[in-house]
Amino acid sequence: MKPETDPLLDSLFRAARHADPDKFPTPLGFETRLMARIREERRNAFPAICWRLSPVFASLLVLAVVWLGRMEAVEPPAETAWFEPGAAHEELLFLAFPADVP
Repeated sequence: MKPETDPLLDSLFRAARHADPDKFPTPLGFETRLMARIREERRNAFPAICWRLSPVFASLLVLAVVWLGRMEAVEPPAETAWFEPGAAHEELLFLAFPADVP
C-alpha cells in the first residue's frame, strides 16, 4: 500500500533536489569579521552584566541597611560570665551565651 502524496509537495522536493545549493556565496572574510565581532562583544561583557545587575545590588544594599538599622545592640548583663578562667582545661576557651537576653 503506497501512501498518497501531495503533487505540490512532490514538485517542491523535486525542485529542491535540482536547485544549485550555493546560489549566494559567503562574502570574503565573513567568518573572520563575525569572530572578531563576537570576541569584541565578549571582551566588553563584564561591564554590561554589572550594569544590568546594578538594580539587584542596590536592592540588596537597601535591604541590608534596613535590616541592620532595625537591629538593636544587645549588651550582656553584668552578672553573666562570658569566660570561665577556672575550667579544668585551661587551653579551651568556654563561652557562655545567656539564653535570657532581651
